[in-house]
Amino acid sequence: MSKFKVRTLSVLVFIVLAAMLLSGCGKKANDSKDDATYQSPVSTNELDRFKSTLDFGAKQYEDVQGVPLYVGSSEESRSIGGNVLTVIFNINATPEEFTTFYERELPNFGWDIVKKAVDESSIKLEASKSGRLATIRAEIVEGKISTYKIIAD
Repeated sequence: MSKFKVRTLSVLVFIVLAAMLLSGCGKKANDSKDDATYQSPVSTNELDRFKSTLDFGAKQYEDVQGVPLYVGSSEESRSIGGNVLTVIFNINATPEEFTTFYERELPNFGWDIVKKAVDESSIKLEASKSGRLATIRAEIVEGKISTYKIIAD
């Protein structure tokens, strides 16, 4: 090979390599977002509310901080102490209906029931979700529940 052809070939190889380097050819695409700076366009609360409306047996109920309200509940009072919300509701239900509702619906809203205490005068359910705690308490009077309380942080 002549000296001229080698020099021309070397220059062409150099130009091609330089063009590849400048254009980023061979560079790995960075499609993933940096976990430390990525923010989801949907908040956790909005995602939980969306999941609770999906049709997997759950009906669409109103809720207090993600805790479903018993059907026909009407709010009597609401108070906030620190980061704890307490809401009292009026209803008309039997203890069995009330307990069955919450045992079915709390998991549908993403809550895990961690404690259940039922006796002839009261019902108390404690549930957790993403580090939060919710307590549902109802007093039984003459075989009926007329008020219940949701305490959620």
